[in-house]
Amino acid sequence: MNMVTSKLHTDLYLIAAKQIGLRTHVINSEFAYVEITDGQKILRIKNTSLSSNDIVAATLAGSKVIASKLLDEDGILVPKQHYFGSRNDPVTPETIEEIVKTAHDLYPLVLKRAHGSGGHGVYVNVQDEEQLRKMYGRLLNNYNPAVVIIEEYIQGKDYRILVYKDRVIDVIHRIPAYITGDGTSTVAELIEAKNQERKALRIAQIPFKKDRTFP
Repeated sequence: MNMVTSKLHTDLYLIAAKQIGLRTHVINSEFAYVEITDGQKILRIKNTSLSSNDIVAATLAGSKVIASKLLDEDGILVPKQHYFGSRNDPVTPETIEEIVKTAHDLYPLVLKRAHGSGGHGVYVNVQDEEQLRKMYGRLLNNYNPAVVIIEEYIQGKDYRILVYKDRVIDVIHRIPAYITGDGTSTVAELIEAKNQERKALRIAQIPFKKDRTFP
């Protein structure tokens, strides 16, 4: 797949638009800023942000705390959740003591930052206090979030559902990154090969330390 812009999501919009006969125009490929039109209406896109989206709705959706609360109030099942810190009073290394007290009946759980995307800063299936303390330290060191969330870990398949004007128009089954042994390559070599494939598709690579020893 030859990339037109710097972002895969934007290129997929362009491909889909052309398939249904719409005209496209790349305003800036580096910043993935494009236009799609039928000759009358114009849709502007920057990466995954669309001009048709309400700014308030987009802002609310960007907060995992608020989004979960709104879904719960509308009767949609969401994982049991607790959050700590705020923009004016961010979490600190000492906040872990409060988190540990709250988490005692929630294991296994998910630890994550309240704002972020792409699965960055999300630690799943945390089994006990020891793992929680370790992952919390890693979260603070790598992302320095203001607000942290713990929630119950729900096992099962992961689907992303796209709804437009109360209609489901697309469903994606999201499969976690994985590797398959070939009988000769090391784990690190398999991850490196997989990352080269993902890099070519402009999707996030599997993070790992190259000097790490794998079992």
